[in-house]
Amino acid sequence: MTMRIGLLLSGLVAALALHSVRAVEEAEYAPSLPSVKVNGETLSSDTIRNRYEFWLKVYKAPGKPLSKEFHDKLASISREQMVQQMAIRQHIDKNKLTLTPDALKEDLASFKADLLKQGKSFEDLLKSRAKTEDEFTAEFALRAAMTRAMAVEAEKDLDALKKAFEKEKETMAVRRVSQIRFTYEKSKYTQHPERPKEDAKKEADYAMERAKKGEDFTTLAKQLSDENVSKEQGGDLGWMAPTYVPKQIAAAVYALEKVGDIAALVESDQGFHILKMTDMKPEEQEFLAFKKQRIYLRSLAAENKLGKDAKVEVENAPEPKPVPKVEPKKSAADTK
Repeated sequence: MTMRIGLLLSGLVAALALHSVRAVEEAEYAPSLPSVKVNGETLSSDTIRNRYEFWLKVYKAPGKPLSKEFHDKLASISREQMVQQMAIRQHIDKNKLTLTPDALKEDLASFKADLLKQGKSFEDLLKSRAKTEDEFTAEFALRAAMTRAMAVEAEKDLDALKKAFEKEKETMAVRRVSQIRFTYEKSKYTQHPERPKEDAKKEADYAMERAKKGEDFTTLAKQLSDENVSKEQGGDLGWMAPTYVPKQIAAAVYALEKVGDIAALVESDQGFHILKMTDMKPEEQEFLAFKKQRIYLRSLAAENKLGKDAKVEVENAPEPKPVPKVEPKKSAADTK
């Protein structure tokens, strides 16, 4: 589904509420869904109506008839979706992008695995879309073929992708950190407005010495840290993006090389920080995820363009009615 169609769908609920007062029973109104030619190939009325009836089931509720305008919106979206799907298939056929059975099987297995990671099941997806596995697979094959084509193009432009990744990396949370913090009289968010800075520094140095000697960092954080939220979690700050923390902290954390490393004592406007990297995401893994997302977005854009650029002609369209000729009104002088 394209981003444009997605925006249209998001407005349907609002349209339903707005026009419910002018609702018409489905039995009394059915939108016109004539067959159309897409780049010279016929898209049948039945195909468009099947998609329309699917959306009708999604939005229809007992005792709440839909307005005429809402029916027309569903019809328009259904037509756009099926036109785009045909245009994509035509593009795939023309450029010989059709997947082999093994490639399709591999991509479908990867898609199902991603669903499971999100806590969803393939069976529930089929049910929500009112499709059989064969019907879904036929549509999925189009997306998979387009995505693979975009992946080939991305490999040709890998340097540009790497450059974009380096810029994007500045906002990525790829390191997990724990801290022990010591505040003093003038530090931001202080828990000890009476503590001189020199005393806070001495306590931080002593805690650092204990951490470096191998004492359990979680225990030390719970006992010593002045930061109440992370203190209860043993100092855990979670995955840290460099752009959302004080620059001194980000610089220290992202200079560490391996899990378990402890940075030199860091001072910020929040006080003194002892920082330990507890986990990290390999850069290569993050780049692959970044590249996959960019390829997906390029595929969506290409699909959207194919649908938008397709030549669509309504078959058996009614002849336009001639504009009635309006006679000029006669003045009082003319009637004399």
